Amino acid sequence: MSILDRLKEDHEEAKQLITRIVESEDKDERKTLFKEFASKISAHNEAEELVFYKRMEKHDESRFTALEGEEEHDVADRVLQSLGKSTAKDSDRWTARATVLKELLEHHVEEEEDEAFEKARAVFSADELDAMGEEFERKKQSLMK
Repeated sequence: MSILDRLKEDHEEAKQLITRIVESEDKDERKTLFKEFASKISAHNEAEELVFYKRMEKHDESRFTALEGEEEHDVADRVLQSLGKSTAKDSDRWTARATVLKELLEHHVEEEEDEAFEKARAVFSADELDAMGEEFERKKQSLMK
């Protein structure tokens, strides 16, 4: 499976989780869902940066797109850390911050799946994308342990 397919699968799962978090009104459910989301999205982002973005940076056609994606990850990580530190997961402030994270995620996914995926198809062969998919999955799984 290509890295693009694997990333898309992760994106769908992340969007579903963050939506459930924002829509939930139960503090304990939010806490459980947030813990799962934080673990998965952190591993996804790090593996994506190491396996996908670093290679894209080596090509003029895709360099800026990769750098922008890394910056978006950095912003999202800061919001994620702030949410994780808060114990008031049922407060309006926490919900507002989680909503901002949801919007950041949706923007990032849309841009990545449109622009970055197109550029990746232009600079990498199908075999390279498949190999990166396997490497991405291994890296992500090791980061989640």
